[in-house]
Amino acid sequence: MNYQILVKCFIVVSTLFAFIGCNDVIQQEKFLPESTGSVNQVIVVTTDTIWKGGVGDSIRKYFAAPLEASTIAEPEFTLTYLPQPIWKGAITKSRNVLYVLTDTLEAAHIKKNLYARPQNIAVVKSKDLENLKNNLFKVAATAKYIFRETELELAQARFLKSLSSKALFDERLGFSLRLPSIYQLGVDQDGFLWYDRPVEGGTINLMAYSLEKGYFADRDSFLDQILGLRDSIGKKYVPGPDVPGAVTYMISERTFAPYVRPTEVGGFKAVEVKGIWEVQNYPMAGPYLMYLVNDTINKRTVVLEGFTFAPSKPKRDFMFELEAIMKSIEITE
Repeated sequence: MNYQILVKCFIVVSTLFAFIGCNDVIQQEKFLPESTGSVNQVIVVTTDTIWKGGVGDSIRKYFAAPLEASTIAEPEFTLTYLPQPIWKGAITKSRNVLYVLTDTLEAAHIKKNLYARPQNIAVVKSKDLENLKNNLFKVAATAKYIFRETELELAQARFLKSLSSKALFDERLGFSLRLPSIYQLGVDQDGFLWYDRPVEGGTINLMAYSLEKGYFADRDSFLDQILGLRDSIGKKYVPGPDVPGAVTYMISERTFAPYVRPTEVGGFKAVEVKGIWEVQNYPMAGPYLMYLVNDTINKRTVVLEGFTFAPSKPKRDFMFELEAIMKSIEITE
C-alpha cells in the first residue's frame, strides 16, 4: 500500500471517528432531561461557612438585590441554599445554579446543559475566600443575564401551549405577541388595546398602541414626555374607582423618577421604562413596565406597557410574565 493510499485511509477513519464523536454528543444532548425549578429561582450550591460569611453576603447582594420600581421589597431572584454534599441526584437537574466553593483551581465561568436542558451552572472557585469573592464578581453580571434570558425564553415557549386565538394585535396594530389565552380583552378603541387577567388579589394588565414617528423628537424633555403620555392614556382609557365628587384615573407616580434605559425588543432598538403608577384622587398604586419600540419598518413607535394591581401581594413574577409577553413581539409591514 503506497503513501497516498495510507493518507486517504487515515482521513476516512479520522472523519468517521469525528462523526461518531459528534453524533454521541448530539445524542447525549438530545436525551438530557428537562430542567426543573421555579420561575426566577437560583440554587446556590456551597458550604455553610461560605453561605453565612462575606461571600454569601456578596451572593445575596448580586443576585437577590431588591427589584427596581417595586411597591414592596422583592428580590430579583429567589435564592435557595443547598449544601454541597446534597448536590446529587434529581437536584442536579435544576435550571439555574450558582456553584461556589473553595478549591485549588481558579474558576469563574458558566456551563450550559450539563445535566439537563435548559440549564446554566455558574461555577465559581478559588483557593481562598477573598479571591472567591473576586471571581464571583467577575461572573455575576453575565450569570444574571443568562439566568434571566433563559427564564424569559422558557416562559415564551410555555405561552405557545395555550395562545389566545382572539388577540387583535396583528389586525389593529400590525404586530404579533404571544398572549396566553387566559388574557381577556378589556378595551379596543382607536388603535388602543388593553388585555388583562385575574390574579390573586387583583389583575395584571397589558396595553398596546402606536405613535407617529417623531413623537419623542425633543430629547431634553424625553422623561416628561413619557410621563405625560402615560397620564394622558390613563385619563382616556384607564379609569379608577368611583369616588363621589372626584375624577379618578391612572397616572405616573412622580415622587421617584422612573428607571429609563436603552434596550432591544423584537430585534428593534427600544427604551425600557420602569416606574410606579398611582390613581389620581385615590390611594392605589403598583409597578409598571413600558417599552417604546422604534419600529423602523413602519416608521413609528410601538408602545407596550404592562402593569399589576395586587395590593400587598408579591408582584415580581406577574411583571416577569408581562415582560416575557411584550418581548415576544414580532413586527410586520
